[in-house]
Amino acid sequence: MSRTLKFKNNTLAKHLINEEKVYFELFGAHINLIVDNYTSADSQIFASQLNNLPEKTIKSLCEATSEYCNNKLYAIGKSAIQFEKTESILCYLRPILLLVSFEGSKRIMTLNLEFECSLLNKSVIEWVIQGDTILHVGSFYDNPQFCQ
Repeated sequence: MSRTLKFKNNTLAKHLINEEKVYFELFGAHINLIVDNYTSADSQIFASQLNNLPEKTIKSLCEATSEYCNNKLYAIGKSAIQFEKTESILCYLRPILLLVSFEGSKRIMTLNLEFECSLLNKSVIEWVIQGDTILHVGSFYDNPQFCQ
């Protein structure tokens, strides 16, 4: 299966989804992997990066996701949800896809994760992480790296 993404500079990048999936420990699920020119051995590196996110990063992702969801609920006239624990938002997310890209001459790995969110009628939420830095949490189409 192939998927074409349109980048901000109007270039197109075609990525192939291999049959192989990577295991996402945080959710106890296998997800599809999209990345250009990689081998099966490389997929273990991507899985390791994904599964070794610092606890502080995961907590920040959860806080940003909760805020994003509550803002969307408020925008459609629904009440915000108060979560007992920050990580409770994870119960409403289903991981769909891991897109790995490399930035700059140093080839810094960036993880783009897509989730289906049951709080928002299965809308897609994206996390973009580079190392321990969170670059984006929200709609895939609000990510400044991509355009519609």
